[in-house]
Amino acid sequence: MLVSVHHKLFVQPNSDELNVFITLTARSLSKQIIIIARVIKNTHKKKYFLAGANYAFSADETIGLMGALYITQPISYVALDEMVTENTGVVFDMLPIHEHAYFVDKPLETLELQDKHLILFGILRKESEPVFQFNPSPSFVLQNHDILIVMGRKHHINALRKLNDKGSMR
Repeated sequence: MLVSVHHKLFVQPNSDELNVFITLTARSLSKQIIIIARVIKNTHKKKYFLAGANYAFSADETIGLMGALYITQPISYVALDEMVTENTGVVFDMLPIHEHAYFVDKPLETLELQDKHLILFGILRKESEPVFQFNPSPSFVLQNHDILIVMGRKHHINALRKLNDKGSMR
């Protein structure tokens, strides 16, 4: 599955060979694009960077994140473990923060994602270095044009999207 948003590409097929090929192709088409790739076998991770990926993450790193969450936030771990082990309707999705969104100028902790059965994977922010903020702190303040990358069931993500859009109804 490929998702491109404002010069960013998420490479997620279930094959290292296909992911590296997509990464090489994307990099040959654009030197400016930010490429975030999913690594299937951790031993192949170096190939992603050689192919031009800016970021590459593996299942091992995701499991490490789960361990860190378990130690620091047991409730988040339970939500993530439930999503991964059941594997029923769990998706990655992007939630753009538009100019009049409810979440603009609010810290991440106010989103209460674990209560909503969602896991924040990271945030894309055009005007920052790095452009992709992996696992940002709870005090990270959202800005206009940020894009949240969340993992959860579609109906939970849609509920968060509706809450975000309430700001534009003021």
